[in-house]
Amino acid sequence: MIRLSLLLIVLVGTAFGQLQYTVSGTGVPVLKVHGKEILKTQMIFWGAKWRWAGVTVRKTEAPQTWSLASDALHLAGSLAWAVEPGKMVATYSFDVAEATPEAIGGGLEFRPAYEDGVFGGQGRPPELLDKQGWQWEMRPGQILRVTAEPGFANVYFERGNRGVIRCMFYADEIPAGKRTVKLSFALPKGGTRVRSLDERYGDPDTSTWFRNALAPTASFVDLSHLNHKPAGKHGFVQAKGEDLVLGDGTPIRFWGCNVQAYSLFIKDRELIKAHARRIAQLGFNLVRLHHHDSRRWVNPCLIQDGPTTQELNPEALDTYFYWIKCLRDEGIYVWVDLHVGRPFKPGDEIPDFAEVDKKKHETGAEFKGYCYVNQRVTELMQEFNRKLLTATNPHTGRALKDDPAIMGLLVTNENDLTHHFGNGLLGDKGVPAHNRLFVAAAEAFAAKTGLDANALQKTWLPGPAKLLLNDMEYRWSQGMVGQLRQLGARVPVATGHMWGGNPHFSLPALTAGELVDVHTYERGEFLVRNPLYEGDFAQYIAACQVLG
Repeated sequence: MIRLSLLLIVLVGTAFGQLQYTVSGTGVPVLKVHGKEILKTQMIFWGAKWRWAGVTVRKTEAPQTWSLASDALHLAGSLAWAVEPGKMVATYSFDVAEATPEAIGGGLEFRPAYEDGVFGGQGRPPELLDKQGWQWEMRPGQILRVTAEPGFANVYFERGNRGVIRCMFYADEIPAGKRTVKLSFALPKGGTRVRSLDERYGDPDTSTWFRNALAPTASFVDLSHLNHKPAGKHGFVQAKGEDLVLGDGTPIRFWGCNVQAYSLFIKDRELIKAHARRIAQLGFNLVRLHHHDSRRWVNPCLIQDGPTTQELNPEALDTYFYWIKCLRDEGIYVWVDLHVGRPFKPGDEIPDFAEVDKKKHETGAEFKGYCYVNQRVTELMQEFNRKLLTATNPHTGRALKDDPAIMGLLVTNENDLTHHFGNGLLGDKGVPAHNRLFVAAAEAFAAKTGLDANALQKTWLPGPAKLLLNDMEYRWSQGMVGQLRQLGARVPVATGHMWGGNPHFSLPALTAGELVDVHTYERGEFLVRNPLYEGDFAQYIAACQVLG
């Protein structure tokens, strides 16, 4: 069995694989090998001084056609694709109502992955064909040729990078008037055209569909018998090594979904019960309650209206608690987010609030990243935790900290120093008070470790700065977890996330809790990709595992 597995890997790894080509939902060509995209394409347009002037591309009702529009450039147009023997043809038609004389221009940017391992080391860089286009010999004898009639205004490698080709419909100016460019994609031998999603899944006309074939509160299958009821009957969830177990030692695994934002605060109690029942019927035994505090766009939510964000909305809290009761009754455990999108207000008396609230939001300002250095924000977050976790749920008779139906707690959502928000503390970001706190932390860490204080402040670079950012986030997270334990919370805690492309150097800070939470997403039909050549969400989850 092992021998066979190794042989299969070698065979798949050395074969070039079938080339497939199609047109994406945004009207750009897509080339794939082994399901991996080897040519990425996007439309690019800039006004004067490199001011981005993106063109909006919308699918029309006609097959394989799109509309084009840019208000900034006074541009309208259309795009139509056709399939001819051995090639795909795209016709771009532009109509510019008013000239932009100093515009950088616009066109298409191609990113051929010629160095990718999918080519087995035999991939070759593309070549430019003057202003006619470019060609790429992917493997000996397999050539993709992209040409235009009557030609492009300019074709070049961006900053000499052969992996980025810009083919400009307009260069140095965008004059008024009409222009039509016909692009031909002459395809390599042996390629197979894959029908687009529109072609495969049919016309969006739903007039012939059966209406109310399945009620939104019903399920086509009932798996609710798999859940023990009520959730928590076997004791509190615990993290033991790599496993999750219940209080009596019973192993448990979770399959979950979100209930979030407006859905959390619907007033119809019968509807809440019906949806909890349906969630169980669909086979879920875990629900994450999400965007409970995102007051900027979710109203009502747990944050009460007023000059501060320190009071809980009693009516919203009661509905939130009722969700927990209904889920619990259906054998569904609950994951409680503590901080997601809470927008703080001037009335919260946060020092140097104004330098973070640059846009003067009437609904408040999020302090993601700043909470790691601003003690007042930390105190406000901890006070919210205390109020939410210690209030008695009138529908269960238990506080959340004492309810074994609560599976886990999240300290803060998508809010890390190590990759996303650390740069926001730098001296050029217009937050002098918060920068001083960061510099003080860097100097203290330098004195403790012997590292160079200046290097520690280069947060955009891998190296010493990532050690500092991990240390700051980890120690802050330890304090937050410590507070939860002092309140009496017993379930596993995740302090933050691996998300949004966080590299591995973001992992150490997340070990302050018992769980590492990973946020990763996929496009539709991702299973067509060969994981030997391109990872998917499962690989990212696996790569984020921490042993010990």
